[in-house]
Amino acid sequence: MTIVKRRVLCCGLMRSGSTWQFNVVREYIARATGETVYAAWTDDYSADTPALWHVVKSHRHDTVLEPGPDTIVSSVRDVRAVVGSLKRMGWLPADEGAVIALAKAYVAQSEAVGEVSHYVMRYEDMMKRPTDAVLAMGSVLGLPTSVEFASAVVRHVEALEAPSSTGNGYDRATLLHPGHIGARHNNVTISELSPSTVARIEDVCAQWLMRNGYN
Repeated sequence: MTIVKRRVLCCGLMRSGSTWQFNVVREYIARATGETVYAAWTDDYSADTPALWHVVKSHRHDTVLEPGPDTIVSSVRDVRAVVGSLKRMGWLPADEGAVIALAKAYVAQSEAVGEVSHYVMRYEDMMKRPTDAVLAMGSVLGLPTSVEFASAVVRHVEALEAPSSTGNGYDRATLLHPGHIGARHNNVTISELSPSTVARIEDVCAQWLMRNGYN
């Protein structure tokens, strides 16, 4: 029986670069170690799968893994852009009250994730400094790092394409789903929302936005 050497939980928050981070982690480990890597979405995960590394993606930091994860990485993004991205995907509730509740829940979850994660990637780092983000993840994983190596991982992940259609909703290897990759810049994504919705989010999440530099 194969003994799992390391378990990595990628619990990036929704619409915050979590799938990019998941693909970076699994690719980095495979390239750096040459060892077997089993990577899966939490609902598909089988703890008995033979591989030296298990990489599990979830949107919750309290996802139960037995035994628990050795390393936890996460990601966070401007909550206004998160809500705008959900609207673009057609996943946003029609009721504005429900939208505000969702924004508040995101903020609360981001704070909980930050307390347990070994590394929290800012979405903006993925956009503007992807090589630095990859280097940070490699360091947290305790694997060899170099700019050249990290850049190669970035190129590989950026070349991944979302499926045009899929019967199960997403690609089981990359976890990308149809329409997954759209406008990535926060300002563009926020413009999906009405000014009144943006104003309400800014009101209820004001302290979090300021604390995280999203002024």
